[in-house]
Amino acid sequence: MTEARPRDAGYVVGIGASGAASEAEVDDLVRGALAEADVSMAAVRAVATVQARVDHPAIRALPWPTVGYPVDTLAAVEVSEPSELVARATGTPSVAEAAALAAAGDGARLVVPKRRSRHATVAVARSAAFNPAFDATFDPTSDPQSEPIFDDPEDDHGPS
Repeated sequence: MTEARPRDAGYVVGIGASGAASEAEVDDLVRGALAEADVSMAAVRAVATVQARVDHPAIRALPWPTVGYPVDTLAAVEVSEPSELVARATGTPSVAEAAALAAAGDGARLVVPKRRSRHATVAVARSAAFNPAFDATFDPTSDPQSEPIFDDPEDDHGPS
């Protein structure tokens, strides 16, 4: 793993994954996207996805905290490659790009638009500024339909 460089600060990897996505497939896709943008793994702050996939084994295997968003939150994010097929299957025309942009906050931009493998999609976004949503002290009493779900891969989720 390389050290974070100042220009790498504030990256989020957005991931969409079908139930058939394997850990190796997602890991390869993520590493390829980061290499394409010359972003070190140490510069990634989080993985973002749709709430329904927060506990997907291929996403949980990644070394970063996971942020899950409700479908309606992702559907409201403007993306470069919306998909009618994804919209019919999930309720949002984008998971990877929309989740990356939502997690990276206002003013974020995609540095790697959606990349596909057989069972997964990945996009990488860079924050324009600090996103307080990543502060663990966010207000849990706020509307749960609009707040992301935070999940730390270091937590013990009981027997597998």
